[in-house]
Amino acid sequence: FELAREQAPPYVVAAQLRILAKGVQLEDPVFINGRRLPSAMPESPDDGSFGEAVLDVPIGFLRAGVNELEIRSIKRPNTDFDDFEFVNPRLLLRPRDAI
Repeated sequence: FELAREQAPPYVVAAQLRILAKGVQLEDPVFINGRRLPSAMPESPDDGSFGEAVLDVPIGFLRAGVNELEIRSIKRPNTDFDDFEFVNPRLLLRPRDAI
C-alpha cells in the first residue's frame, strides 16, 4: 500500500489496521515494512463467519511512499499451517490536528 506524505508521520499520530478474517485459529503474526506488530491476528468466530481483527500499528512503522503488509500463517508442532482467509484490509489514520 502507498501513503502520501500527509498520511505518514509526523502528520499522522496513530494508526489501526482493520481486517475481516475467518478461519484464524492461531496467533498469526502481522508485519508492516518487516516489523512485527505488537498484537497477532485474533481468532475468528467459531461459527466460520468473518470477524473483524483490529490491530494497533506503531506509528513509527509507517512511512511516506510504498509500505508492505504481510500476514504470516504459522503452525504448531503436529499440525499444518493455519488456513484462513482475509478480505478488506483497511488502515485507519488519525491526523495530528485531530488530537
